[in-house]
Amino acid sequence: MMRSRLGTLGLVALLGLAACSDSDDPTGLEGLSEAQAQALAAAIFMQAYTLSATIPVGFSTVATVDEGPQAAPINQSTEGTVGCDLGGSVSYTASIVGTVDDVTDAVDVTVTTQQDYNACRVSGGQETFTLDGTPGLSHTAEITSDSSGNVYVSGMLRTGSTPVSWSNGSNSGTCTVALDYTGSSTVTGSGSFSVSGSVCGVLYSQDVNVSAG
Repeated sequence: MMRSRLGTLGLVALLGLAACSDSDDPTGLEGLSEAQAQALAAAIFMQAYTLSATIPVGFSTVATVDEGPQAAPINQSTEGTVGCDLGGSVSYTASIVGTVDDVTDAVDVTVTTQQDYNACRVSGGQETFTLDGTPGLSHTAEITSDSSGNVYVSGMLRTGSTPVSWSNGSNSGTCTVALDYTGSSTVTGSGSFSVSGSVCGVLYSQDVNVSAG
């Protein structure tokens, strides 16, 4: 059923970090070294993707759709607040729009979330950051699957008119975020993503290995 298959999208991203530069000087980065900006990019991606993959919007009712063998429309929205791994929270509004087929389990949906940070503490590698921002981050994910159980995801993360505020215990500042990603997963949750873009003006490009959470 689609509920079990879509449930595998609640994934824990295991990200390997690498700096784009050999320099650790914080010049031009408001107190962040380039390596720290890389860690911040990883932390923001992990938090945003995990939230969007696990929020209860649409998924809880997909299994009850009885319109096969043709695709049936789905259009739902929700809002709420969830805790961050290390403290603080994220408030969100979210929607899911698209089609599902309960016979073939084929899915073609778009999940859109607006995520606002409330002293949200996240980690990226050895770095820990506290994030604030209202509005914080918008996340759009295009999710498709086929009758063979393959799941494909592509998405984008963007800050709006207000950049994300960050602090790491010794420094603080604001950053714009522009990350894109694509990847695929099996129904068991294994797969990989390619993530690229920039955070704080620092280029970020990494392959992301994903396993079921």
